[in-house]
Amino acid sequence: MTGELRGPSPPPAAPDHLGTLIEQIVKAVQTGNDAEVRRLLARLADNVAHTQALLLLRQRLNDDLHP
Repeated sequence: MTGELRGPSPPPAAPDHLGTLIEQIVKAVQTGNDAEVRRLLARLADNVAHTQALLLLRQRLNDDLHP
């Protein structure tokens, strides 16, 4: 290892339909649309057992915290 800093790791892969849902959640969070966030999270809850989808959501939301 050379001591070079690396950027954030790429988000984990998730099935396409969950990736789309996650992007919709991120957009709703960005616009402050609480009702839409709740509706979309309810849809995601049906897939809560999909760990990669939850990790992807976490990564995407964290991406917005660190420009």
